Amino acid sequence: MSDYVKLAETAGDQYLETLAGNQNSFVEFIATLAAAPPTVSAVLPLPSPHEVTTACFVFAEKMLAQQKVFVDKLSATFTPAASARTAPSSAPSATATIAAATTAIATTATSTATRPKRAATKPAVMVSKKRKSSSPAKKSAVRQR
Repeated sequence: MSDYVKLAETAGDQYLETLAGNQNSFVEFIATLAAAPPTVSAVLPLPSPHEVTTACFVFAEKMLAQQKVFVDKLSATFTPAASARTAPSSAPSATATIAAATTAIATTATSTATRPKRAATKPAVMVSKKRKSSSPAKKSAVRQR
């Protein structure tokens, strides 16, 4: 497993642990509030908690699917065969996206553990031509670079 995968997994686990703690605190707060509910005017019909959570998760699934399509298109621009690839026309469900991502991470971790390391290459160095300057102020600016 590469260092990135380990770090990402550790950071994700820490985030989820903190999120779970905050969620527990919020549930305790709501339980306290529900014990003595405030009076609400019946002018507007309020949705049930189930309707609210269902609407939120439907939106979250759509957003996650759209983000996946975006990242697929974006990452395709960084590959040599970017022009040959086309982005998927319809986004998969969030569950399928998460399952595919989990499989991809596990596959990548397995393949990078067995793959031999490549030799490091030196980055290309750009050499700039010095410009001829006619004024003394420009000459001193060129020397300071």
